[in-house]
Amino acid sequence: MTGPEDDVVLDGAGLRAWARLVASRLDGARADIDALNVFPVPDGDTGTNLALTVGGAVTEPGGDLARALLVHARGNSGVIASQLVRGWADVLTAPVRGAGVGPELLAKALRRGDDLAWAAVADPQEGTVLTVSRAAAEAAERAASAGSGLLGTVDALVAAAEEALARTPAQLPALAAAGVVDAGGAGLVLALVALRDVVHGTAGAVEPGDPGATGTPAGAPGPGAVPGADLQPGGPGYEVMYLLAADDEGAVDTLRAALLALGDSVLVVGGGDLWHVHVHTDDPGAAVEAGLAAGRPSAVRITHFAAARAAQHERIADAALPRDQAHGHGPGLAVVACAAGAATEELCRAGGATVVPSAPGARASTGDLLAAVVAAGEGGRRVLLLPNDAETAAVAHQAALAAEEQGVTAVVARSRSQVQVLGALAVLGGGLVDDVVGALRSAAAAVEGCRHGAVAVAARAASTPAGPCRPGDAVGTVGRDVVAVGTDPVEVAVQVVEHLGGDVELVTVLPGLDGAPVAAALAARLRADGRVTVDVCGGGQPRYLLLLGCE
Repeated sequence: MTGPEDDVVLDGAGLRAWARLVASRLDGARADIDALNVFPVPDGDTGTNLALTVGGAVTEPGGDLARALLVHARGNSGVIASQLVRGWADVLTAPVRGAGVGPELLAKALRRGDDLAWAAVADPQEGTVLTVSRAAAEAAERAASAGSGLLGTVDALVAAAEEALARTPAQLPALAAAGVVDAGGAGLVLALVALRDVVHGTAGAVEPGDPGATGTPAGAPGPGAVPGADLQPGGPGYEVMYLLAADDEGAVDTLRAALLALGDSVLVVGGGDLWHVHVHTDDPGAAVEAGLAAGRPSAVRITHFAAARAAQHERIADAALPRDQAHGHGPGLAVVACAAGAATEELCRAGGATVVPSAPGARASTGDLLAAVVAAGEGGRRVLLLPNDAETAAVAHQAALAAEEQGVTAVVARSRSQVQVLGALAVLGGGLVDDVVGALRSAAAAVEGCRHGAVAVAARAASTPAGPCRPGDAVGTVGRDVVAVGTDPVEVAVQVVEHLGGDVELVTVLPGLDGAPVAAALAARLRADGRVTVDVCGGGQPRYLLLLGCE
């Protein structure tokens, strides 16, 4: 900080101190944020994702914090944080090297970051971190225009962010039902409070990992998810991705609106004259034409997801392929798979995949996936990337875009469960396809043909669509919907299978760390009526008692 109290500016040292303080406080607050999850199942890890994203970026050599955040991003919250900081850096980098940052530039930076964060989400909703970001940016603009100075501007934006966070339960029913605030918004408030402490000189000297005051925002947060990221069967049939050279942000805004009208899972992120474009749509030609109207598309990739489901395929859950076949899923195709649990990792390796460990609380980062994709893509191979949950899907798309810049083509499957990942590997390992396109179509069909659910132990009391649950109850879920609650996990698992459909022929069961006895009892129960085949595979995932796949 420099200047008298009424003319304070934020210099480079102040910004670096702010980044270190945010990393330290997020590290201290991660458990609190994770534990305050709107879902009764203990899979919320927004705090951990933010702490690892920011902590990793702050310690990255080179000084490009915005890029480092994208590389270290974990989960939806990490991706959104990277866009916020990218916008801030767009405005602040040059002035910090000169006279420093005053209230007007800070307000401009917050507005730029807010715009990029909102633009990165296909269907933004109020009641999330985006609401908090918008409130802070607008308050900063009002205060700066009123001549409040940097101190007054920062005080005003923090107050507005805290008020916006407190209102999030009234904007999202899931938050209201749980009596909590949004987790991503809570993380942003923590960062803005740290900025206020740096500006006022009350932060002290804090390095990453320092167990200083955490500044945890009041209220129980819930996940700040990217709407539209969890694409379900029956959705658009094609994935379109390309790089776009365009220096007219108005044209880019028009493109974004056109893509939203064409499909979902829309991402248009970047800046300057280069943008990454992604959409799921039934009209890939129109998606490319919209890019031509906005600028110059390149590295266009169109993947057909709606291929017919393979009629016959062999499961290879217990087969170990020689390593020379590991990258032999049709000529020129390699597979990178996310896996939760040691036993599942071994199954994925046996299925011929390069494995990246990823589970709630320890999700893969953009950099983790990027390194695996680039290594697997050596020699010109196309890479199929299989995320194992919706949180990792957003990061996987960022990794695929970054791989494109390094000359590696990666296609991200719509796998949102570990059982879907194994289903795709089973098809690819069956030797039924002999070309890259056929392999990708077969893997996509296997993913979409596998309905999935889970059973976990409730971490807290909650009111659910299936009735109230207490800590220790078994909770059955399909996607993010609770469909069964009870004290008997086997009975709850049976209800999940029944909910997934009455035409089930094969049930795949992945037991968690403590789930083997439950898995055995469930298998015996399902096999007793002779209607289904049950395949119990290795699992070992840390947060779920059982993962279930039905085909």
